[in-house]
Amino acid sequence: MPIRVIRGSLLICALCASALLLTSCNTSAYYSQAVTGHLKLYAKRKPIEKVLRDEEVSGDLKEKLNKVRKIRAFATAEMKLPDNGSFTGYVELDRRYLAWSVVATPEFSLSPLKWCFPVAGCVSYRGYFNREDADAFAETLREEGYDVSVLPIAAYSTLGWFDDPVLSTFLSWPEQNLAGLIIHELTHAKIYIKDDSVFNESLASVVEHEGVMRWVKSNGNEAQLNAYNDFQKRKAMFAGNVMKYRERLKTVYDSGAGPDEMRDMKKTILNEMLEEYRRESATPGTRSEYRQMFYKDLNNAKLASVYTYYDLVPSFRRLLDLKNGNLDEFYAEVNEIGALPKEEREHRLNALIPAEAKHAGRE
Repeated sequence: MPIRVIRGSLLICALCASALLLTSCNTSAYYSQAVTGHLKLYAKRKPIEKVLRDEEVSGDLKEKLNKVRKIRAFATAEMKLPDNGSFTGYVELDRRYLAWSVVATPEFSLSPLKWCFPVAGCVSYRGYFNREDADAFAETLREEGYDVSVLPIAAYSTLGWFDDPVLSTFLSWPEQNLAGLIIHELTHAKIYIKDDSVFNESLASVVEHEGVMRWVKSNGNEAQLNAYNDFQKRKAMFAGNVMKYRERLKTVYDSGAGPDEMRDMKKTILNEMLEEYRRESATPGTRSEYRQMFYKDLNNAKLASVYTYYDLVPSFRRLLDLKNGNLDEFYAEVNEIGALPKEEREHRLNALIPAEAKHAGRE
């Protein structure tokens, strides 16, 4: 997929399961839209086995669903991910995206606002099944002075609380991207640390990358492997640039300068970032998956979204390498680290990568 802030992953269980725990007096429109949207989705869910037996279903759809079955079997056997009911059902949607995610930061901060729920803990976004609802909430945040980003979501995870279906919103993706999504979401069902979106998303991104590489090498072809490697290079370059400019902004925000001065410096840095991206994406033959994100309303919230999915990737990648790719040992140590208090957890992960090595790719 394009970087996950574009393809996206929404932990709907943070909404639905929380709503089930709340008293009946809580009639929040937010919880209502989450539960209603979730239930409507599940009402359309059909077992893949039943779809495959339907003579009226096209051969193309059956071929794709058979591919999903093989990827899912690979994910549970090779990647040691949960063999639950997720991705065993199919839902045909009449829209391009499943939902929309709202991320917000203060004007002079790169730390996203967090919303907390009894089951999933605190997460750095709010998800909406309806675009108008997402836009309306985003506008209230903008009026309060926050930087805001509304990003489309093609898939979501319920952390194993429900059987996550295969959706038409992502079924047509290239095989390697489809494999990545399934592996990523199943990783959330295996390991999920409350109140730590960066930990969860960075971990799932590393397992996703490892899983896709193994899948393509054993089930794909050279063209798919080359396409995926090229995509990973573009993603790494994009994320590295985002993190580089993010650090420059952080220096400004920590400088103690006045609001007007910080506002001017922020504008300059974001414009420089946009110009660098335009130069890179203008190279002949270079694909640009991130145009939607960069070419309109570039702000702190969009950079925070990338940070969530990328910051601890080098640490988890290093840990997997230290385990020589042994996933049982890797998951065991990840669980051990995840059980630590947050500050100790971050220290343990950051210690895996020297600071100069971690930031080398951002210069």
